[in-house]
Amino acid sequence: MNYKLLFSRALGLDPERLHFAAHSHHLWPDASFDGQVQAWAEANRFADRKWDLVFGDVIPEAQGHVAGELGLPSPDSLIFAPNTHEILLRIVSAVDRAPVRILATDGEFHSFRRQSERWEEAGQAVVTRVPLAPFETFADRFVAAARAGGHDLIFVSQVFFRT
Repeated sequence: MNYKLLFSRALGLDPERLHFAAHSHHLWPDASFDGQVQAWAEANRFADRKWDLVFGDVIPEAQGHVAGELGLPSPDSLIFAPNTHEILLRIVSAVDRAPVRILATDGEFHSFRRQSERWEEAGQAVVTRVPLAPFETFADRFVAAARAGGHDLIFVSQVFFRT
């Protein structure tokens, strides 16, 4: 499949550009433009009732799609947030004990690193950070730390910030 067809609007703005970013600086697919236009139209059509549409229809449908793709038994096990900070606050605020015990890596993106460091400074979290290096043994070391237990939250990225 030629994925360029899905990004024709973005690529058309600078046809000579070669773009290789793999995270937040990526180009946006054409469907995102259509989604923005639809969101604007629905926000204005539904006005004060727009949140009924979002929380009653849009989010449950999106949860169903993601749960199906991931093979999860229940869409209710998924939550969405606009950024890492907010999703971390939601998850950590659900933990009944303090300090929250977190297992992570030393290669997480700034948003997690900064937030977890503030929690540590305030005595609200104890964070165990498994070093990425040497990377050849990282997976085994991280799994061993997770299996050792004692964590309320395990936070690990699929793509590390420093790699």
